[in-house]
Amino acid sequence: MVDMEERKKLYEETRKDLLARQLSNAEHFDKAILSLSTAGLGFSLAFIKDIVPIAKASCLGLLHYSWYMFVMAIVVTLVSFHSTHRKEGRP
Repeated sequence: MVDMEERKKLYEETRKDLLARQLSNAEHFDKAILSLSTAGLGFSLAFIKDIVPIAKASCLGLLHYSWYMFVMAIVVTLVSFHSTHRKEGRP
């Protein structure tokens, strides 16, 4: 009887630890996506004129698409942060 209670307690502690680690990994992944997207967008906007003049650029559509995707990655990550905080009861 004591052995089953001890096993159940160990199981609950291990599960709680694994869930906390999973949450931490997800938060770190979201922060990495946000950082990389922001840096990519910032660098491409800041240095586009130094690398290729806009008048001579051949694939402006792809450039605009990449900016759109960077912005979408940033927005989705921020919405994810906001919804997680609201779900946990934080303002």
